[in-house]
Amino acid sequence: MKKKILFILSLLISYTIFSQNTIDLNKILSQLHLTKEQCATGMTVSKKLPYSKNETIVVIPEIVKEDEMEAEYHGYILIVDSNTNKIKSKYFQSSYWTSDALIFSTITIDTAPYILSKNQRAFAIRSSFYTQSKPNPYSTETLTLFLKNDQKLTPILDQFTSKEYVGEWDMQCDGWSVNEEQFLIVSKNKTNDFFDIVINTKITNRKTSTNDSDECVDDEKTSYQKSILKFNGTVYKQQNN
Repeated sequence: MKKKILFILSLLISYTIFSQNTIDLNKILSQLHLTKEQCATGMTVSKKLPYSKNETIVVIPEIVKEDEMEAEYHGYILIVDSNTNKIKSKYFQSSYWTSDALIFSTITIDTAPYILSKNQRAFAIRSSFYTQSKPNPYSTETLTLFLKNDQKLTPILDQFTSKEYVGEWDMQCDGWSVNEEQFLIVSKNKTNDFFDIVINTKITNRKTSTNDSDECVDDEKTSYQKSILKFNGTVYKQQNN
């Protein structure tokens, strides 16, 4: 039931986004020789590029396998002409999203100013997954940065874990959780003509337990870490600071 509700909400959100962007999904799919029935239209998203007039990012998961136990999707990341729906740039990866124990929940297009070199600005695709287990909750979000290179879109930071939550709980009081969030900040320092990316990680450790008065008490501690992503000429790689 939860999966069905989530799918319906995703479908409504997707419909609203496409209506606002005046994108015709059928015209885009015909160029890929696909139909709506072959795609997870409830997960398909689009967003106008704020720094490129008349261009829109479109992300389409093509269904490979989709049932109650597992799911698998090929990934199409596109830049299309907002007026004609013609595909201008494309990235394709087979089996780009997979889920079995984890439920693939949402795709988000992030157009924050990832200005990575003098004349190049990237955009990000964020993919979220979670489990339905209440005693052992887990969720994660991955981020991929793409650069446009004529008719190609190139991933220069691929499926980087930007969020992760893990925990264990006895369903009453006793339990623990660790929540990590990673924030990307473009540095002024360069490596191979591309700006380094500073990763600021916020780690929240939480523990709940029953005290002598049979009360459930909460203890939470937050710490921070920093690391650096440097461009090796092809992709960004993480280094300890």
